[in-house]
Order: sequence, then C-alpha cells, then structure tokens
Amino acid sequence: DAQESRGLGDVYKRQPMSHPYIHGIDADERGRCAHWHADHDVIANKCATCGEFFACYKCHNELRDHALAPMPLDELSVMCGACGHLMTYDEYHVQAECPQCGHAFNPGCQTHAHLYFAIGADCDAEPG
Repeated sequence: DAQESRGLGDVYKRQPMSHPYIHGIDADERGRCAHWHADHDVIANKCATCGEFFACYKCHNELRDHALAPMPLDELSVMCGACGHLMTYDEYHVQAECPQCGHAFNPGCQTHAHLYFAIGADCDAEPG
C-alpha cells in the first residue's frame, strides 16, 4: 500500500507489520527515507530514549522532541528493513549484508555509528 498517512508527527507510507514499525519521513516498508533511499538503505536503528526504530537519525530528530540517543552495544538495536532481523552493534558492524536474508547494507552507515551506538566519548555529537 503506497497511501500516505499522518500520525504522531510522522510522514510515512504504510508499512507491513511483519517487523517493528520503522518511523521516518517518507519511509517505505524497508526503511528507506527522504534522506537515504538507495536500494541498500535498509537499516533501522533504535533510539535509547523512546525505544522506537527510525530510518535514520535525521528522521528521528525531525519527528521527535528529543535527539536520537545512542544504544548500548549489547542490546538489539539494529533491524534489517528487508526481513526484520534484529541485531546488536557487535553483530551488525561486521556485516556487509543481513545475516538472515542476505540483503546488502549501505557501507556508508558505519560513518554515523557514533550517533546510533554508545561507542565513544563523542557519541552524543551531531555530525560535522
């Protein structure tokens, strides 16, 4: 279904409920959004504050009243938008593709890891 819906400040297209909902601006069923929309942009990340999955940190920060908070490394906080497989940072960061369905991940996402995961002293910093 490609009907647009509005709710809780989100702008999205309807998504199947086979995995946790991926919030985002113009997010499709696999989590590609207005900011990142190539075929391999299928990772959704969880916010430590609200516990919801978002297509990207930009979507989160535009749609919620708090900045995206990084998740602990040992918690299930990354989801493959293609199949719904949940991963910890330790499992995700060594993968070029989903270990469950084989869908390729965007290798550029690793440059934003400090925004999504508590991996360093500057984990709360916005990208420059």
